Formats: sequence, C-alpha cells, structure tokens
Amino acid sequence: MDIPTASAPAIVSLIGPTGGGKTTTLAKLASIYRHKKRQKAAVLTFDTQRFGAVEQWRRIAKLMDIPVLEIVTQEDLSKSMEILGAMDFVGVDTPGGMSPSCRIGQLYGSFLARCPRQKTLMVLPATQEGTVSQRQIEQAGTWGIDRLLFSKLDETPRLGGIVNLTMDGRWKIDG
Repeated sequence: MDIPTASAPAIVSLIGPTGGGKTTTLAKLASIYRHKKRQKAAVLTFDTQRFGAVEQWRRIAKLMDIPVLEIVTQEDLSKSMEILGAMDFVGVDTPGGMSPSCRIGQLYGSFLARCPRQKTLMVLPATQEGTVSQRQIEQAGTWGIDRLLFSKLDETPRLGGIVNLTMDGRWKIDG
C-alpha cells in the first residue's frame, strides 16, 4: 500500500556519510514537528546494521514519544506505509555510504518509488574536507538529491569548503 497523496505527510530523507549528522538532524526535525508544532511525527530507519544505531533510535523514540520503524525487509517497508499515512512528518534515516547496488540500497530505492514526492537531502559535516565532500556528493547523485544540508557548523573553523561545493550552481543549501 502506498501513502495516499491527499493526506501525504512531509517526508524528508537524509543520506550522507556515517557520522555526518543524519540521525541527530532527523531527531531535531521530528522533535520540532512533534513538540513544537504538535503534529504527528515518525521516523523510518534503514540504518539497522550499524552497531548501536537501532538502540539509539529506540531511546530517542521513547524520549520524544514518536514511532520509529525499523526497515530491514520489503515486508517491513509495506507495513510502514500504512502507518505513515497517518503522520504529518516522516523522517527517513539511511546508513552511511549506502549504494544502489547493496541490499539496503535496493530497499531504499523501493521506498523512493513508493514516495516520489519525498525530499532527499545530503547531510555533510562542515568539518569535512571539501574534496571528500565532493566525492561523496558525486557518489550519492544516483539518489536524486539536489540539496545539501551541512551539520556541525559550530565545530568548523572555516566555511569556505561549503561555499566551494555550491559554486557551480548544481546544489542548493537547505536550512
């Protein structure tokens, strides 16, 4: 079952490197929707293999009183579609370095096919060297991203690398 378009929630998928800030950013966004806007929020996590990832989301879910759905199989994905239709906001957490050819990448591709109106952003740590970020952006281009979101701005001494990544006009910085 696909999410009905009439009552479709705002769906934001974050992709990027391990440790880049995807989980923290989604937790903040879900908290804003749940507690500040008083709307229904949920998180789908495809990041189920990294040590401690699921446990981290379980703790966050309990603290924020939101459902977190762990996606490991096509069946998990199908069951989640029924729940997501009742939400106002859905955040999608992905594993770092995910590729379209790996099993979880194919599962995520299936999710994208079911939710074509979702917004995919690439989260990159501002502390990372620009050439590394550029390489990751190119590798992630297959996911249809057109926006970048920078994390860890308070930890970087310079912002020049961020500016350089957007100079060609292909990528927009989201806020």
